[in-house]
Amino acid sequence: MPRANRYITEGRIYDFTHRCHNRAYLLKFKKDRNLYRSILRARLNRSRSPVSLRGYCLTSNHVHLLPWAGSKVAIANLMQSPAVGSEEFVRSVETTLKTAGTRKR
Repeated sequence: MPRANRYITEGRIYDFTHRCHNRAYLLKFKKDRNLYRSILRARLNRSRSPVSLRGYCLTSNHVHLLPWAGSKVAIANLMQSPAVGSEEFVRSVETTLKTAGTRKR
């Protein structure tokens, strides 16, 4: 079943939830959570559109972000940004765990 369209209104706070691939516990260790935070902070600082991160919650297998943006474009850019899914973070953890390229079928 297809996902419903997102209706984005300027000046509101949104809740983004992202799960780790295969529901793995990639954020179990403090060093991994710190790495994710530093990548997210760097991506938000160099974002094309100003976005204010009002809050976040890192659990061992998913992330909640509470961003606020003054424009629809800023929210769209954040949703498409690798900062949210953080490919850089995933590559780092996969290298550590030696699981790169593995997929459950």
